[in-house]
Amino acid sequence: MSRRFLQFPAGFLFIRPIRTRTRSIPGRRLLSLQTTTSDPCRQFKDRHQESARRNKAVRCGTDQSPVSKSFRFTASIHSMSSQPVPGAAAAAPKASQTGASGAEASCSTTVGDKTAAAPSAPEPEPKLPPLSAAEYREYNRLAEMMTYFHNHFKQTWNMMYTAAGNNRRPANMSLRQFIDTGLTFVRQLTMHHNIEEELLYPQLAVRMDEFRNQDGKKGGSKPNRKQSELIRQHRLIHEGMDRFEDYLTECRRGQLDFDMATLKTKMDDWNDVLWLHLDAEVETLKAENMRKYWTLSEIRRLQI
Repeated sequence: MSRRFLQFPAGFLFIRPIRTRTRSIPGRRLLSLQTTTSDPCRQFKDRHQESARRNKAVRCGTDQSPVSKSFRFTASIHSMSSQPVPGAAAAAPKASQTGASGAEASCSTTVGDKTAAAPSAPEPEPKLPPLSAAEYREYNRLAEMMTYFHNHFKQTWNMMYTAAGNNRRPANMSLRQFIDTGLTFVRQLTMHHNIEEELLYPQLAVRMDEFRNQDGKKGGSKPNRKQSELIRQHRLIHEGMDRFEDYLTECRRGQLDFDMATLKTKMDDWNDVLWLHLDAEVETLKAENMRKYWTLSEIRRLQI
């Protein structure tokens, strides 16, 4: 390298020569340039292979990139919130054999099914404040009235059922009086049920399912599934009571000879449902149950 001097009137000026360097290219970059030059599609092939590798790593759970972590976190949230499907465990092997792709089959880790949390127990009903003596009488008014009528029916029924079982009428009661007692029982119980279904039940059915028919009608004359339980019991009672009444009527007219064993058979048909109904109706109308549906002023306005 030679030094050059320029002569100026004020003296000499030294000019530093410009040194040129040969810039070396790294071998990895040079190899990449040579590969790209030799194969123009190589760059796109590399990107495709890198994308396939990344997708496989995400499915297998080995990729640690932020995107794959977010994907796995979202998938785990959906897995935890989903409800287990019955038979899914049995169907899983079939699905893995028939529908698994090559990339899924190469994954070495398997994510187990998350068990759904057990359903929480229903919350208990809030405890109502205690009633005063006057409030209790108001709420229990219908139950007391129903108990009065039902005790009368139970007394008559017990008298006749005991006589039929012992094959002997009560003392100082003729056969005619005994038969008339049974027919009077039928008429009074029929009238009692008619008043309930025409007047009392429609008022209570506004809020209480025990007195409501599912079809919104009166329920018909035969028992069916659309009737409430108390109305269905009415129908079952009247089916047995009709046979009981027919037998006593024929004996009263002299068409059949009266027999205590036959009378007991006619009473056994509906003895259980009669007593079940008489007790269940009173329990439904007691103050502890009525106060759940009605206020004190509403109970006072019920007409009966």
